[in-house]
Amino acid sequence: MLSLRTGICACPKTKYVSIVIVLFIVASLFGAEALASETRELIIRPGHRDPRAIFCVIVFLLSYLLVMTEEKTHLRKSKPVMLGAGIIWVVIAYAAPEYGVTHEQLKQAISHDLDQYGSLFLFLFAAMTYIAAFERGNVFAVLRAWLVSKRLSYRALFWATGIIAFFLSAIADNLTTALVMGAVILALGTESPRFVAIGMVNVVSAANAGGAFSPFGDITTLMVWQSGQVEFFEFFTLFLPSVATFLLPAIIMSFFVPAGAPPSLTEQVKMVRGARRAIALGILTITMAVSFEQFLGLPPFMGMMSGLSLLMFLAYYMRMTRREGEPEYNVFNSIKAVEWDTLLFFFGVMFSVGGLALSVILSWPRSRFTVGSGLQAPISCSA
Repeated sequence: MLSLRTGICACPKTKYVSIVIVLFIVASLFGAEALASETRELIIRPGHRDPRAIFCVIVFLLSYLLVMTEEKTHLRKSKPVMLGAGIIWVVIAYAAPEYGVTHEQLKQAISHDLDQYGSLFLFLFAAMTYIAAFERGNVFAVLRAWLVSKRLSYRALFWATGIIAFFLSAIADNLTTALVMGAVILALGTESPRFVAIGMVNVVSAANAGGAFSPFGDITTLMVWQSGQVEFFEFFTLFLPSVATFLLPAIIMSFFVPAGAPPSLTEQVKMVRGARRAIALGILTITMAVSFEQFLGLPPFMGMMSGLSLLMFLAYYMRMTRREGEPEYNVFNSIKAVEWDTLLFFFGVMFSVGGLALSVILSWPRSRFTVGSGLQAPISCSA
């Protein structure tokens, strides 16, 4: 479910380019949503010469520069973007009185972004908890062991990992997909670095292509679906383009896959008790999220959170029936494993972009969008 999902990449420059592309996608999404909103009444007339507006852009770029250097500085990516979001909104609040914008109207503007982030946060929180529970239940380890035991050739393994990554990424995040398939490639490619390099690129390409045709497959598709821009089943019209996006580079790369087969390996892994029931509840939870939105008009995160409660009930049952020597089944341990840095990173990005959209940096020179009810006077970003 990445998304802004991330994959495994051996080249730092490629990683930075990917981050810039993701930034562009997020900025475009929020700019489009702001322009499409019909619930706000504030009209903003752009002007990009205001030094305060330029300062906001510089703050955002600097915060993202720190994100891109996370691997070297070991500074969590959430920290700079959260600080950047705070600075941007402070600057907006400082300039707002000049245009007749009240504190209440500013709160309404922030509440709009909070509504979007809250929906995304709760959805991802439930989904990531399920993924963590699957990992603790050895679900992905069993999948890896099964592939390893098949004794496939390098070429067959190349296609198997790519196809599985393509479909797995439609329901799981890119990072999990890449890690699971990457572990298979690393386990079997110890004697062929060339296969490891090509196989890893193929897995990352497949994971990103597979996430495009499913609302659950990527952060951007999830945000578009939750905002009501596209219906659930409309995403599947992208299935064939997604297949083509995966197959075209995969076919080209397949010609460079080395011949032969990896050495035989055996890995005995079993799912822990309750893992299969957790998988069944995960499928039920996804079904509930879709059904709540399609048939009841409820936001998808309500279905996800209801499904999360079922997982918690399962954890309670497993604790009450725990057998001797069996590891403790505690869903809160899975919740602790949720990638909080990623969730907070999205907060920083969404509120930073929301602030820039409010100052019309993302949508000049002719934009009209709303920010809070009750304001009649136009706001200009030019001093």
